[in-house]
Amino acid sequence: MSIPAELASLVVVLLFPIVFAALFRYRALRDSGDGRYAIWYGFSRYRRFIRVTTVAAWWALWDAAGGWASVIRASPPMLLRFTLANHQHLRFSMPPIAALFAFLLLNYSTDKAVADLHWSKMAIVRQAWWSVVQYVVPVLMIAAGFEALFAGRYSGVLWIIGAAITHRVGMIFLRLAEGMRFHTLKSGELRNRSLAMARKMGLDLRSVCIVPAGKGHLTNAYGGSRMIALTDTLPKYLNRQQIDSAIAHELIHVKRKHGRLGSLVVLTAFVALALSMFNLRGRMMQLRPLLDLVVVYGPVLLFYYFSRRAEFEADREAVLFTGDPENAIRSLVNLYRGSSVPITSSKLAELFQTHPSLNRRVLAIAKVAEFSQERILQVMKEAEL
Repeated sequence: MSIPAELASLVVVLLFPIVFAALFRYRALRDSGDGRYAIWYGFSRYRRFIRVTTVAAWWALWDAAGGWASVIRASPPMLLRFTLANHQHLRFSMPPIAALFAFLLLNYSTDKAVADLHWSKMAIVRQAWWSVVQYVVPVLMIAAGFEALFAGRYSGVLWIIGAAITHRVGMIFLRLAEGMRFHTLKSGELRNRSLAMARKMGLDLRSVCIVPAGKGHLTNAYGGSRMIALTDTLPKYLNRQQIDSAIAHELIHVKRKHGRLGSLVVLTAFVALALSMFNLRGRMMQLRPLLDLVVVYGPVLLFYYFSRRAEFEADREAVLFTGDPENAIRSLVNLYRGSSVPITSSKLAELFQTHPSLNRRVLAIAKVAEFSQERILQVMKEAEL
């Protein structure tokens, strides 16, 4: 018995990310040294794009096929007992959850092999699962919410609120699975320097934390609500002046409340979309597949755009505060290398990144410092860019 075209397209959407990841895994592991690393991390830059696009395409194709009723009718008889009308949202959500969980298992296991990370099988499973909870499940809940709004039911708002809560819970447990645990410093030079810089900025900083690098060999710095955190590996890659640049950068994030503003941007986007589609649902139903893509891509791309703008702002104001653009550049270079983050990125991959590419950030800092073209080239050469 042939598989109906509607079901075939849905199956292809779910299998594509797994097959694509398996192909790059095979190519990377067959190579050695820097070649292995370059192949795999070249692919890894597109993980977020692949996850978002898989869910968006699944939802759009589902509606293009006519939604629940049509897909059920198109199912082969042997599958009918799995496509009953009951628990429709569960049956809509489980296939992409399972497919992307397999995709992420493949990704994390390849990360371990390529970077020689000390992850157990259970650690890989935990990271893959909580990554699904953070990124995939909330988008599917949003799809359920807009399905209700399209039908004229305000209960869709509850789905969207639940998606926000699920995303937050998933993020917390994913960080724990990655080995990120924040330890507040009670004393020490690093804490005193951070608090002194915060006072000069007019910022009431509540705490300075150290984060063990963990099994993922993390190297980074973070700014939250009246707190900053630095991984304990920073001194391995950054000198004192470069660490001060990283601290200033994170303090700007705290001062400008970039985390809260980013959440507000996403919330505003979803509220605007919900109101628009609830009020215009009768005239827009024929455009459902296109609207599905707008609902998924719109807020996500807006958030990543805002996040990249926030990074540029933090870089700029940190340089103006420290008056040391060269160490700011060296700090970024060493952070990117210590975190195994590629220094360049394609335009498509960067659309789904919270941080701009290193080259763009270096050029932006050089512009703030009013470096000449010759000085920019010299600094980039010294940084081996």
